[in-house]
Amino acid sequence: MAPFRAGGRPATRRRGSARRRRSSRRPRSSTIGVLLLVAVLVGVPVVDWLGERPGLVAGIAVAAVLLAVGAGACYLAWWRVRRQHRLARTRSIAVADGLTGTQFEHWLADLMRRSGFTQVVVSGGAGDLGADVVARAPDQRLVVVQCKRYAADRRVGSPEVQRFAGTARQLHGADIAVIVTTATFTRPAEATAARLGIRLVDREMLTRWAAEGLIPVALATRAPSRRATGIT
Repeated sequence: MAPFRAGGRPATRRRGSARRRRSSRRPRSSTIGVLLLVAVLVGVPVVDWLGERPGLVAGIAVAAVLLAVGAGACYLAWWRVRRQHRLARTRSIAVADGLTGTQFEHWLADLMRRSGFTQVVVSGGAGDLGADVVARAPDQRLVVVQCKRYAADRRVGSPEVQRFAGTARQLHGADIAVIVTTATFTRPAEATAARLGIRLVDREMLTRWAAEGLIPVALATRAPSRRATGIT
């Protein structure tokens, strides 16, 4: 007699039901094989039928090409409208005030594209080492930007400028290293930036940049030499 578990049911009954469940499962390979067989049985007659009608095949090919061209044209039109909408948003700094830090980086990248910068890449995030946006100026100099989306009454201090200066050129090889903020800079920060050759774009300058779409003087002028700034 089979041993009984609590509740009075034989232990073999549960094992037997488990074996029945396992045996009822069909291997996946057999299902795939059946599907392949059906595909072959259906596909071969269709190919033969189309082979006897070359005109129909040519018509299908032309229709497929026209469909692809039409889809590509629709996508291109959608992309242009979306890009124009993004660029239009860069005309007011009020838009930037309502953005998160990451959104502000993309907003500034669009403003740079609108101003003539190329190869604009948003690289902000964990491990960016201070480079939120990287781009090429119209004269092909490498521009590395650190973004500070702060409240208008907040100030960017000297320590933040020093940290950025330590990575912008040595790690990123920047020809132009710039900090762009929706706030302002402290006097010590401005002095540190001048000494280390870091360009600063504060709220007032950013407002004009957004409204006019012209590259700020701070980015358009040549940087002083490393010897003049004390950088070795």
